[in-house]
Amino acid sequence: MATITALTEDFGGGAPGAAVTTGNSFIDVISGTATGQPTFSDSQPLALGWQSARVNTVAETNINQLNVSALGALWLGVYVRVGTLPGANTGILNWYNGSTKIGDIQLSADGSLRLRDNNTAVWVSSPLPAGWHRLAVRMQPGSASGHQVRVYSGAGLHGDVPSQDSGVQAATASGQALVDNIRFGCMSANTVDVQFARFRGDDAAEPSGLPVDPVPSQPTLEHLGNIFVGGTGGTSLSTWGMTLTDGAPVGATVIGLVAFGSTGADITVSSITDNRGNTWAVDLQPVRNASTIQTGIIRTRVATALQVGDTVTLTIAPAINQWCVVLSAFNGIVEASPLLATASNIANSASMSAGTTASVAAAGKVHIAAFGSALKSGVTPDAGWTALGTGASTTRQVFGQFRLNPPDGTQTAAATAVEAGVYAGVQAVYEATTSTLGPAFYYVRGGQLRAMQVRGG
Repeated sequence: MATITALTEDFGGGAPGAAVTTGNSFIDVISGTATGQPTFSDSQPLALGWQSARVNTVAETNINQLNVSALGALWLGVYVRVGTLPGANTGILNWYNGSTKIGDIQLSADGSLRLRDNNTAVWVSSPLPAGWHRLAVRMQPGSASGHQVRVYSGAGLHGDVPSQDSGVQAATASGQALVDNIRFGCMSANTVDVQFARFRGDDAAEPSGLPVDPVPSQPTLEHLGNIFVGGTGGTSLSTWGMTLTDGAPVGATVIGLVAFGSTGADITVSSITDNRGNTWAVDLQPVRNASTIQTGIIRTRVATALQVGDTVTLTIAPAINQWCVVLSAFNGIVEASPLLATASNIANSASMSAGTTASVAAAGKVHIAAFGSALKSGVTPDAGWTALGTGASTTRQVFGQFRLNPPDGTQTAAATAVEAGVYAGVQAVYEATTSTLGPAFYYVRGGQLRAMQVRGG
C-alpha cells in the first residue's frame, strides 16, 4: 500500500515487451483477461530512460490496482498515450473506496475523455490529438466540487497551463468520503491500446509536470542483438514470413541483411511488413552476381515493439527458391534520414569486398555489411568488425558483420571465406549518436531533472 504524500511511481522493473506483474512493479492487484496483461514499453513522454506500461487489449479487460492510504482528497498525475481507440466508451482510470466506485475517466471512440461522478458523466473533453498527454485528476469524494481533470498536451505537456480543464465538478453520487484504491487499464471488454507512465500523487496539491534538463541525454549506441537468423529453400516463393526469435524495443532500428538465389533476373523487394505495423524501407535493392546470388539491405525504425513470435513478411519479384536473412537490432541510430551511404561489389574470390562508399562524415555511425554466396563452411570478418552470424537456406547463405563509429571518410568492408566462390557484397553506413555509455541515472537538483551517464562494467 502506498502512502500518498508526494508519491512518484514508474515502470522500470522489466524489459520492453515483458509482462508487468505485481512482483516487478508498484501495482498491487492485476485482474482481467490474462492475454490483456500490460507489458513494459520504452515508449514514454521524455527521453529519460524510464518506461511505460502498455495496455493492449483485444475485446478483453485489464484492471491494474494501486492501493493507497485512505484519503479524503487526492490529486493524481499520470502521463497517458492513446494508440488504438475503443469502439465504445471505455474506462481507463477509476478511483474507489473499497469496492465502491467514486469516479472514473472514460476514453471514447473519438478520442475524447469523459469524467464521471460514479457512473454519471459530468464533463467531456475535446478529442485528444495523437501523442502523449498528462492528466491531473482531483479526487475528493463527498464534495460538491470534488472532481476535476486538467489535460496537458503538446508544448505544454510538462508545463503549468492545461490545454483543457473540466473545472470543479460534483463528487457526491457514490456516497463515499474516502478514496483508497486507484485502478487503470481497460475496465470493460473492449479493444484498446493505451500506455501509462509516471504516476505522481499528492494529498495537498496538484503534482507538477517533470522539469526537463536543457541538455537531453543521448541514447546508448549499441548492438542489441539478432532477432532472426535463418532461411528457406526448395520451394519457389514470392512471399515469405519470418517468425522472430527475439524482440526489439520502441526506438530501436532493425537492419535486415537479405540474400536470394538467382535465375539470372534481378530481384526487387516490393514489400516488407510486420504484424505490429512498423514501417520498413529498402536501403539497397538486391545486387546480383550472375545466376548465383543477390544481396540487399532493408530497415525499420521500431515504433511499436517487436516481440518474440511476431512475423516479418517479405515480398519479392520474381519468385525464387532460396531465401537467407539476418535481422539485427541496434540502439542509437538516428530516427530521421539515418542512411548516409551504400556500396556493393560482386566477384568470385575467397577475399570478399563490399566496395567503397562515398565519403561520409557524422559524429556517430553504424557500419554494416553483408556477403551473400553459395553455401560455405565459414566466413571471417576483417579486423575491427564483429560478426552478426549467417542466415542459410539449403544452398545459399548471407553473412553479416558490423562496426561502430568508424572514422569519417570513404568506407570499405571486407571478409574472408574458407573457399573461393561467387558472392555479392553490400554495405551501408547509418548516422548514430556518439554515446556508447551505459544506462543513465537521473536525479533532481535546482528544480531540474538531470541525467548522469555511467560507463558500464
